Amino acid sequence: MDRLVCPRHHAAQRVAAAGLDPQSPTVGFIFIGYGAVLLWLTFAFLRRFSWGRVALTVALVAGLWYAPIGTTLNVIALVMVYLTPLRDWYAGKEPAHTRPV
Repeated sequence: MDRLVCPRHHAAQRVAAAGLDPQSPTVGFIFIGYGAVLLWLTFAFLRRFSWGRVALTVALVAGLWYAPIGTTLNVIALVMVYLTPLRDWYAGKEPAHTRPV
């Protein structure tokens, strides 16, 4: 039984197909770097920087390849980034449910 049956196996196959050893420190640093950049872009998005939303979207789309965990979580995050109330908040508008009648 040389085949692993776990979510990490699919990602390891993709990393190996790119010519990298999935167990190498280089791949570990790439994942740590991606996580740090994703946290920084999330902060930029929440602070309403003009470029934050587009940059976060690009980073989330880049993480869709990490099946099934990355795909699921990044799709959920993309939906949350583009929900109408959040879109209004990001644009600096007051949400409809808090406006005086």
